[in-house]
Amino acid sequence: MNKLILCLILVFGFNCFEIKAQQTVPTPEPNQDLQKLEEEYRRKIAEVEEKNKKIAENNAKINQALKDGVKAFEEKKYRLAIEKFDEGFNLDPDFWGTAPVLLNNKGTALMHLGVEIYNDTLKTKQIARLEANRFFLDAIRAFKDSQKILENAALPPDEAGQTLIEETRYESAKQLAECFRLLVLTDETRVYEAIQAFENYIKIEKDELLKYKAQEKLSKLNTKYKISY
Repeated sequence: MNKLILCLILVFGFNCFEIKAQQTVPTPEPNQDLQKLEEEYRRKIAEVEEKNKKIAENNAKINQALKDGVKAFEEKKYRLAIEKFDEGFNLDPDFWGTAPVLLNNKGTALMHLGVEIYNDTLKTKQIARLEANRFFLDAIRAFKDSQKILENAALPPDEAGQTLIEETRYESAKQLAECFRLLVLTDETRVYEAIQAFENYIKIEKDELLKYKAQEKLSKLNTKYKISY
């Protein structure tokens, strides 16, 4: 039985899941043309091999784009990292195993780029707000798109797939909260959204230290902007 191999790419590697290609070879009857049956069988085998080849090629391209993006991010080449994460995302924008991971990475790179621009132009605060605001908004959009894909994805039957979804959903919520906190530096009208993002993140954070730090940031938002309920 031939198999189609579909790889789920993670930030530092990938796990592979198998999808069995359905091949039904009719049982020859006494009057059937055996040559035609053999030709049909060979045709189906060729189709499966071609699909397998295309999947492998696409996975290799996505994996390379992911690696290049991570490398660029580590070198603080945030614009290049964003370009590479976009490149990988566009190769399979609907697949829950790769698209949300790439979107989360893109969002993180956008967020860091926004901070970099904000700090570089701090002396001219108005320019800083306008420039950084754009990247923070794009980062928020990427994190929300990641969440939307995960919300609409069918729950994988295997434990590895379920774990991947939960980890990606957690990372998206965590980074979204931080990005909203930064966005408030450039647009104070978004403070209520920032507070909501932190509350959503704190609900799913299991690490007590990280939860405490998030609660501190939430408290500072409430205090600084005098939020009352």
